[in-house]
Amino acid sequence: MSEVTNWLKSLSLERYANTFAENEIDFDTLASLTDADLRELGLPLGPRRKVLSALHGPAGPTGPESEHPSHAERRHVTVLFADMVGSTAIAARTDPEAMGEMLKIYQRAVSGEIERHGGHVAKFMGDGVMAYFGWPQAHEDAAERSLRAGLGIARVVSQLKELGGDGLHARIGIASGLVVIGDVIGSGSAKEESVAGDTPHLAARLQALADPDCVLVGETTHRLVGKLFECESKGAHSLKGFEEPVAVWQVCREAAGESRFSAVRTLRSDIVGREHELDLLLAGWTRAEAGSGGAFVVSGDAGIGKSRLVLALQGRIQATLHSQLIWQCAPNHGNSALYPIMRQIEFAAGFAAADSDALKLEKLETLLGAAPYGAATSLSLIADLLSVPLEGRYPPLVLSPAQRKAALIEALAGWIASIAARQPLLLFLEDAHWIDPTTQELMTRLIATVASMPVLIVVTARPNYASPWNGRPHVTAVTLDRLTTDECERVVAAVIAERQLERAVVEEIVAKSDGNPLFLEQLTLGVLGSSARRGHVVPDTLQDSLMARLDGLGEVWDIVQLASVIGRRFSKPLLAAL
Repeated sequence: MSEVTNWLKSLSLERYANTFAENEIDFDTLASLTDADLRELGLPLGPRRKVLSALHGPAGPTGPESEHPSHAERRHVTVLFADMVGSTAIAARTDPEAMGEMLKIYQRAVSGEIERHGGHVAKFMGDGVMAYFGWPQAHEDAAERSLRAGLGIARVVSQLKELGGDGLHARIGIASGLVVIGDVIGSGSAKEESVAGDTPHLAARLQALADPDCVLVGETTHRLVGKLFECESKGAHSLKGFEEPVAVWQVCREAAGESRFSAVRTLRSDIVGREHELDLLLAGWTRAEAGSGGAFVVSGDAGIGKSRLVLALQGRIQATLHSQLIWQCAPNHGNSALYPIMRQIEFAAGFAAADSDALKLEKLETLLGAAPYGAATSLSLIADLLSVPLEGRYPPLVLSPAQRKAALIEALAGWIASIAARQPLLLFLEDAHWIDPTTQELMTRLIATVASMPVLIVVTARPNYASPWNGRPHVTAVTLDRLTTDECERVVAAVIAERQLERAVVEEIVAKSDGNPLFLEQLTLGVLGSSARRGHVVPDTLQDSLMARLDGLGEVWDIVQLASVIGRRFSKPLLAAL
């Protein structure tokens, strides 16, 4: 084992040893590494800080271990705790060597699901695994990722077998909340990141309460994921270490068919300050009804009101809107070809988790069979996309990968055209900044022909997305700006309804929101629920989104932390002095 590998192992970062070796980083090169170098190597924020602290601390990479200043952070995280069911009984009837091998297989399966969904494995405790979502790398959808990981763990563990042939099972508990995390405790191979707060304890208690192959979540996590998952209330339980009964929910499955906005947001006010943009979309729908379609690309920062604008459009045209498709892009599926379309078809066809392959094929035939565009070939391609076996009822298609991709795009475009031939269609592609390349190709194919179809396409995206369609005929770019002070106050007034807030508090909310409608609503709700009646607490619903944006600042993050000590506004000389 090389010196660099040994050093990384002392930091519990041996998983990056291959990366360092592939880039020919030897022990003499370590001391010259910068944060930018480590980012180029692909290290997340937490490991970068750990490496730099070890390199530039009092001892450096060659000296003995010594105490380092605290690097703990106050973070909003979601903690997942997974445990193997009946491990003690299994160990009693299993040879220790075989039991050790089985634990390794179990741990690899669990950690694989955690890492696949962007989580961080914090520690292994025999048959127990604790993971963080939202640290060391923040994700605005950390809670959603943790639930997908939990369901994945329950599934993959149930497919494992012990030596006697019996299946293994896991229990999973998930909780979200504020913690102080990041200091390294212990030494050598026993090093780990410390975490302070009751969130890990709640996750562990929920895990102990869960049935085999089940995922239980706390109230905060359930609120953060909204309707993105189908959950069943398990009532309130008295848990050790918690004074008040804790509301518990069992996660059944991931929901489908709704936009992410509709799933996680409860509307508190009418749309404000977007009258011009709404009129543009309404005019586009009128043209689509007459057979001359078009597309709008609506861009703006997170929470600025892009999806809210589309929802307002849907409400205004409800009387004539009889056909719509919602394609929801996802942050962890940017490399999954046609993921938004797959999810929408599965929902439209009525797929259920318990459906057999034959039943899924029948449902798919019902959805697609009436299409007048070579239904057999198209159905074969779409069934293959969804991994639905053809049951020998359709001949296999002998196509190269490139031919198959082109044929599939044409099949999907034909299916959409067949829908529009029956009645005008609204196609909503949400969060295109997470789009996969194949879905983008399909959208390009549709936009090229939309002018002669009764179809209105509305795409929403953040400013970092370079739309390939802007500037094309029949494509209108719409940029949403911040709300004015007057418009902000109207939103606050709608949220508080009949309740009252002091004028100074309203002004503070408006100032901190920076004209962002989502921040306005959530900050107002946070103040209404705070005994302090002031806007100093960042609501749980904004924590992950804000931290994800801050983590994306890279080296500037340290300066942001310093500036936050001064306050919202500060001068350059004061910051420099600090």
